[in-house]
Amino acid sequence: MEQRQRIERPERAKRRDQKQRKRLSTARRNAFTTNTDIISDLPDSLLSHIISFLPTRDSVATSILSSRWRPLWTLVPALHLDQRKLTQNRNYSFADIVSGIWTVRDSISNPMPLHKLIIFWYQNCLLSKVNTLLRATNLRDLQELNLYIFTDVHRPLELPRSIYFSTTLVVLKLMASILLNPPPACVTIRDSLSTFLTLSLTMYDVNFEHWDEFNVVVLVPTLKTLHLHWHVLSSSYKFQINTPALEYFNFRGFLNGDNVVENLPSVVEFVLQFEQCVLMDIEDYAKRVWDFMGPLCNVISMEFSTITAQILCHDSNREDGPTFYNLSSLKLFGGSSSEWYAWHELCLLLFRAPKLQMLAFEWKHLLGGATGCS
Repeated sequence: MEQRQRIERPERAKRRDQKQRKRLSTARRNAFTTNTDIISDLPDSLLSHIISFLPTRDSVATSILSSRWRPLWTLVPALHLDQRKLTQNRNYSFADIVSGIWTVRDSISNPMPLHKLIIFWYQNCLLSKVNTLLRATNLRDLQELNLYIFTDVHRPLELPRSIYFSTTLVVLKLMASILLNPPPACVTIRDSLSTFLTLSLTMYDVNFEHWDEFNVVVLVPTLKTLHLHWHVLSSSYKFQINTPALEYFNFRGFLNGDNVVENLPSVVEFVLQFEQCVLMDIEDYAKRVWDFMGPLCNVISMEFSTITAQILCHDSNREDGPTFYNLSSLKLFGGSSSEWYAWHELCLLLFRAPKLQMLAFEWKHLLGGATGCS
């Protein structure tokens, strides 16, 4: 009996497979003969999910296919308003295009709340328009906000205070003329930015007259990833980083001002790319860099530029620097062969990494090609 069942099972599976293929081929023939639009018969949720993989320009363009498709792009919970990609002409400026997209999306009943908003506006930026977008009611569920705003540095964009009290925001990326001015209350309210995981800040020295009044304090207990690109030559600023849950830290730029890096016990990976500072004695600058690296001694993976290694070489007391007991992966990267002479400092780091397992080098040729070895 059991032997008979073993023989019949493959035969039943074969007959079932033949029936399924027959039904599928019949559906395909009917679709071709009756000109049936199979895709349009899919549910809105599935179609909007498919559209979500398209750039905003292309997802909006699907609205001209038919009346069935006209509202579907408004169900996508993401907008990428990029001046470089949205076509402009003599009759329609980027501001007109943004207004049109926003008006249509906001005119539908019960619009889909946005989860992701990217604004890249580098020419003739209208702050009033950006302010209107950021204060819209359908941003209440926003999870990711990327702002690349280029305008008069003396008239920066000030983030609406509602951003600081968000309980849904996970990723925040800011670049150029943006003023961060969180209200004191957001520090004391327990749920303020309680979901915040990723922060990316890019700052440039643009002859700002009040750097002595400029402070950056990153005090977010839930933050996991921090990108800080600090291209500021002034030494009057202050910044403080206190993020106990931080796991990934990427710093690029100068280290001139009053910098306080503390309470970073969870960082397992960091990337350092310091730039040479002509406003400070090189030995003092090297000591600053070593002091900056001190609280990061628990890392498992470290990457730093050859210029950073050159700077570290100038500290007369570098033998007293931190030891990286957990470091297992070290990568050195650079852009030209003239930078590859910091071998003494590299050897010093190797002695300070007793558990190192992988050592990698990466450089770029003058023509832009990249080569690496480990």
